[in-house]
Amino acid sequence: MRRFVILSVTMLLALTGCTHRGATSIRAARFDYNRAIVDTRNEQMLANLVRLYYRDSPYFLEVSSIATQYAYTGNVSASVNSISTSGTTIGGLGAGVAYEERPTVTYLPLKGDDFVTRMLAPIPWETIVLLNHSGWRVDRLLRCGVQRMNDLRNAPTASGPTPDRAPEFEGFVEMSTALNRLFRNGAAEVRFHPIGSSSSDEAPMEDRFEITMVFENREDAAADLETVKRLLGLSKDLNEFRLTGNPTYRRSNEIGILPRSLLGVMSYLSQTVEPLQRDIDAGRVTITRTPEGEVFDWDELTGGLFEIQSSLEQPHNAFVQVRYRDAWFYIDDADLTSKSTFTLIGQLFELQAGDAGGVAPLLTLPIGN
Repeated sequence: MRRFVILSVTMLLALTGCTHRGATSIRAARFDYNRAIVDTRNEQMLANLVRLYYRDSPYFLEVSSIATQYAYTGNVSASVNSISTSGTTIGGLGAGVAYEERPTVTYLPLKGDDFVTRMLAPIPWETIVLLNHSGWRVDRLLRCGVQRMNDLRNAPTASGPTPDRAPEFEGFVEMSTALNRLFRNGAAEVRFHPIGSSSSDEAPMEDRFEITMVFENREDAAADLETVKRLLGLSKDLNEFRLTGNPTYRRSNEIGILPRSLLGVMSYLSQTVEPLQRDIDAGRVTITRTPEGEVFDWDELTGGLFEIQSSLEQPHNAFVQVRYRDAWFYIDDADLTSKSTFTLIGQLFELQAGDAGGVAPLLTLPIGN
């Protein structure tokens, strides 16, 4: 009998030791929650792009907080039976341990005046410059995020619902492609010139720096430089141009940049959704046509930039996928160009709308018992 008691106490102590698993729990759960948040955020962004294409209303619901409780319980049981005729003692020992995780997730709807204003306001052109400075390709930034440079327009009608007439874009794509080659070959760069020494770090960038785009006269870049200057209407005699946010009223030594709004960027990229034939036949999507009446191929505008594919069957090679309108919409995992552009959308969303607070009601959902 004494042996059973000692063994029971020993097992109970061992089980109670399982409660000291805080660090292990963090290590196991943190990555799982991180992955779940990233995956669902990507799915939400893709779903909103598809909604815009179908002229449905986009909606954003952010995870505001996650609180998790962990519970470990243990039990030990013992029994002793004595058989008097033989003098034999029979004992039984039982033990058990239970683990329970109780997460509480709080969702925050993103809406209200501040959020809508951030979605509709043009992205600061300085943000486009900083993203280029951090390594993003200039043609990807310009084609996605800029609606006009000087008098050159980049499909402004594509910044809203799908237009029924083909947008104006050819010159802008040619210019941004040539400009990207100049940057890639080191024949163009953006420079920041401090304005005075007393400017506050909290002041807008244009009040602290004069930002210019500088070109080099090089034989191997002459053709691209001529293309950029011709299409933007720049002086052939100058190689340094001040960047501004006003393409309409500018000086001869300035390049004016008018970015899209965040919602405009999303609408522009939503034009890449591959529609199902059944939706075309049912009139659920807009068919864009050229001035000659031919069906406009959106790949002419967005090709090599972004693509959202569709299928009636669930894809097995998707980077991100959502089921919507009884079909699957997805970005192929091997489509590195689309994945890069999708990441750019996420960064623009964080920069432009990330500080905008949500409003009540808060949706707090305890998961589990």
